[in-house]
Amino acid sequence: MAEQILECVPNISEGKNLETISKIENIIKSQNNIKLLATDIGKDANRTVFTFIGPPLDIVNTAFLIIEATQKLINMENHLGVHPRIGAVDVCPLIPIKNISMEEVVKYAHNLGKMVADKLNISGYFYEFASLEKNKKNLADCRKGNYEGIEDKIRLKDWQTDFGPKTYNSTMKKFGLLQISARNILIAYNINLRTKDVSIAKEIASKIRQSGYKKLNKDGTHTNIKGIFESLKSIGWYIKDFDKVQVSCNLTDYKKTPIVEIYDMVKKISKEYDTEVTGSELIGLIPKEALLTSYSIKFSKDISENNKLLKISNYLKLDDISCFDIKTRLLYDVQ
Repeated sequence: MAEQILECVPNISEGKNLETISKIENIIKSQNNIKLLATDIGKDANRTVFTFIGPPLDIVNTAFLIIEATQKLINMENHLGVHPRIGAVDVCPLIPIKNISMEEVVKYAHNLGKMVADKLNISGYFYEFASLEKNKKNLADCRKGNYEGIEDKIRLKDWQTDFGPKTYNSTMKKFGLLQISARNILIAYNINLRTKDVSIAKEIASKIRQSGYKKLNKDGTHTNIKGIFESLKSIGWYIKDFDKVQVSCNLTDYKKTPIVEIYDMVKKISKEYDTEVTGSELIGLIPKEALLTSYSIKFSKDISENNKLLKISNYLKLDDISCFDIKTRLLYDVQ
């Protein structure tokens, strides 16, 4: 049987305490058959994103160890950050990379939920392909209300937890809720603006994201205006650590919406607000194909693939905030 490979991208609600981040990182590095691909620390977001790959059972066991350690290391009662969050391990997605179906990944996601419920008394939701109910498919809906709204949220009929205790308890107070998914590759990507007015980034985000925005009519009613790009979630924020206003994007299907087209559109819309794009930032890894898919960049016939990748990364100005090495940021062997 061909080797199966899963990717796991747990997001923990800690971006300031380097000792805590290092302990989680060391757990990943110490596991047999697991390869840590990236650790992205966001100080102002107060969030760290780990990316690692390996065989399914090893991935699930490593994810459990991370959740177990985080339960001891992070107290959500003290957490503040600009990124939306609902738990100490806010999300723990499992992603098929090689020789594994989404149906199989869903089973592993459900098994992980049962493990953390039975052994750690942690509660949470399944989202995306692992969701058990239609209203919980969208991560933004699961996270709505943030950590501070948990006690009221889980009382609602439609928002009882999928695994773990269903009533508010001391574990939930300290850890929050965990969101586990089986999903496709997600590209986390931020576009930087030459302005300190975060409202501009929020307005641009509302125009490009799939869900769009609500337009106020003269009679006081609202009309839902659909956004420009399919499979795109976006918000605007200010990151003090970089002194940057950003249009923060999560692209859930890069085959439907090329990343270069998002960048070009934000460049175009930003001019309407008398500002401009200074560059962009990639969080985690990106499939090679996602960078190579571009309608606006023209290549000569004899250009090599490596030079294409370099040209695109330069076009996107992915080094606007920090040094960017394309060789370390590509996700290979995607099925």
